Amino acid sequence: MKKTLSLILSALLVAGMSVATMAWEKGVDYVVLEEVDPDNLGDMYGDMYPGSLDWDWAECTSGQLLKGTVIAGTDGTAHCWADPGTNNAAKAFDGDTSTFFDPYAASTASWCGMILDQAYELTEIRLMPRESWLDRMKGAAIQGSNNGTDWVDIVYITGITEAPAGYDYHVFTPQTNDEFVAYYADYGIEQPDFSTYWVGSGSYQYYRYVNLEGVHGDLADIELYGNPAPATEVTADMATVVLVSDLENFYDEVENTGTAAVVTEGSIEGTVIGGGGAYADTAAYACAFDGDAATFYDPAVAGPKCFTGIQTAEPYALTEVKIMPRATLHERTEGATIQGSNDGATWTTLAEYTAEDCLAADAEQAFISKTITDTNGYTMFRYVSNGTQHGDVAEVCFYGAPAAAAPAVEETPVVEEPVVEEPVVEEPVVEEPVAEEPVVEEVVEEVVVEVVVEEPVVEEVVEEEVAPEAAQTFDFGVIAAAAAIVSAAGYALTKKR
Repeated sequence: MKKTLSLILSALLVAGMSVATMAWEKGVDYVVLEEVDPDNLGDMYGDMYPGSLDWDWAECTSGQLLKGTVIAGTDGTAHCWADPGTNNAAKAFDGDTSTFFDPYAASTASWCGMILDQAYELTEIRLMPRESWLDRMKGAAIQGSNNGTDWVDIVYITGITEAPAGYDYHVFTPQTNDEFVAYYADYGIEQPDFSTYWVGSGSYQYYRYVNLEGVHGDLADIELYGNPAPATEVTADMATVVLVSDLENFYDEVENTGTAAVVTEGSIEGTVIGGGGAYADTAAYACAFDGDAATFYDPAVAGPKCFTGIQTAEPYALTEVKIMPRATLHERTEGATIQGSNDGATWTTLAEYTAEDCLAADAEQAFISKTITDTNGYTMFRYVSNGTQHGDVAEVCFYGAPAAAAPAVEETPVVEEPVVEEPVVEEPVVEEPVAEEPVVEEVVEEVVVEVVVEEPVVEEVVEEEVAPEAAQTFDFGVIAAAAAIVSAAGYALTKKR
């Protein structure tokens, strides 16, 4: 029976891997550059690749230069800023540091990568940021996967925004690269140990460069080096979990500028706060609360990653909000959302601005008012774009009166989850005498027998999923293997009976 159960479980594991592979859908989650943008591939993997050698860097001594099928993440409609365009993912693999990959959006849906002929374990990674946009590498990661859905961080770049020498390669290795450090020491530059950003390991067939912190993530060039190795089985605790801020949740730290918002016609007093950053220092959070229509807040990226707002000393219930669009760019207020919060993490929508609310392009700059009916009190209010437009705004004014704070966001379902499981733990252990333990073991064996009897149902499900999906994904024969194992399991079960 144990042998039969083991065979069944193996079949289910392989079948599960096949389903996970099928979940990664070409054209929806990723695109193949040769197929979608053949005219703009340029010199991908050409004579200039690897470009680091033109910067007097010696060849990598551990691992071979990896080349494969270049792919890019997509939200189903686009994969780079100009789609199709010259700044597609292929430019990250052309060895030319004057070209660059420009993601379609600042999110984990936009990335560049490659599919290799088999699994490789990386030994060295070389990255060149886009010139004049060095800060866009902060928050970037190199990730590996064997099914396209579960990604593991190999390198995660935090705490730095650019190479100390300026426009130059970053070289990442699992251990300190003494040669790299010595190279910069000759120029009197103390180079950080980039091995501290090497955070994972494993052997993978898919690799990608992606920004996890919502920065735009432009990249001039990337080189991956490694050696063939058996593919790593990714477990749940290995896979990277990326919490991307949305309209309901902000997962980053709220910044308090310490600047008081200018009171306009009785607007609520507060300290300017923000999140996600600004496109330029001259378009910072406080520009939306300075009483000057000529200045404006310009988000670093479009969407809920960036916002500006105020924090009050006590809870207020808003009755009205007024926003003034940026001069000559009135359309950028479409998708603007006004929200309240008491913890800076969970946000409640109080008002939304649609295309119908926008001022006409030729209209004079003016406030657009919205009435708010939510009577709950909040200590934080923000102006945030849902991503429809970039979200620039010249002025924001909140009006209202002190009120009781809104009830805390219900977290009881999360807290009570362990409580629900407690009876399950107590039933076999706490309530039963020690002498009856053998009886518990017998019950477990009976349950296993029942599971084995019901397994043919799983066999039918696997066969149904394999047929329609196999042509759309890179399963590399895994589906066939799953079917064969499940069939063998069924035969073993029949013999056992």
